[in-house]
Amino acid sequence: QLRERSDILETICDQPEAALADVSRAIDIAPEWADVYSDRAFTNARLGRLDASLVDLDRAVELAPAWGWMPLNRGWVLFLLDRYEDAVENYSRAIELLPGESYAYLSRGEALLVLGRQDQALSDLDRAVSLNPDNRYVRARAYLALGRIDVMPMERNVACDLIRRNLTEPEASRLTAHPRLLTD
Repeated sequence: QLRERSDILETICDQPEAALADVSRAIDIAPEWADVYSDRAFTNARLGRLDASLVDLDRAVELAPAWGWMPLNRGWVLFLLDRYEDAVENYSRAIELLPGESYAYLSRGEALLVLGRQDQALSDLDRAVSLNPDNRYVRARAYLALGRIDVMPMERNVACDLIRRNLTEPEASRLTAHPRLLTD
């Protein structure tokens, strides 16, 4: 119930501090449950507390090493911390665990672009779109990362909306977002 309330407080009521308190209480009650650490990590990241977020994701990975979303989320935080090589490593682990997950390829492709590994990045971004061709967000984010907003008007509108709704200025300049912040 604390987890559900935390989600409501954060997403609907826009009260991340209250959500953080609830999810922290949930951790006190169920300290061996990876989900609650992931929830707190997401809330901390939203509040700009990336180091605290990373600590919780480390614990979540420790508790659920085979759960592919944990390294994907960890990669996202590492990307925001400008630790791109570490982000790529985590995204690669997520791909091992979730080979059909477009967001893992999309995220790794964006990190590879920042590192200047164009060929690998293009391959990953193409794979992301091919895995989820009907997802406007995946297409928009891939085109945005490639600087190809001109390709499809619908994706251009979605990409502009993503920047307005989900990204702070520093994040927008790095062209990143997190799948959990989105609706398709």
